[in-house]
Amino acid sequence: HSRTAGTLGVPAVFIFAGWIMKRASPTRQRLAALGLLGVPLLTYPLLSLPGGSLWGIPAGYLYLFGVWAGLIALAAWVAERRSK
Repeated sequence: HSRTAGTLGVPAVFIFAGWIMKRASPTRQRLAALGLLGVPLLTYPLLSLPGGSLWGIPAGYLYLFGVWAGLIALAAWVAERRSK
C-alpha cells in the first residue's frame, strides 16, 4: 500500500519540476516553525519594547536572553520528544 499525507489520499512524495521531494518529518516541521517563530521575537521592534530593569539587569537583556534560552529549550524538547 502507498503512503498518503492526511486523509485526502495525497501521496507523501511530491514531484516538483522533475525533483522528487519527500515530506519532511513532523519533528523537522516543528523545528522549522520554531525557527520562524524566533525570527520576529529576536528582531528590532520587539527587542526595543522592554524597559526598566530587574535586580539591576536591563529588561532588554533579560528579554533577549530569556527568549533565546526559551527557544533553545523548546528546540531540545521537540528534538528529544518521541513520536507516538
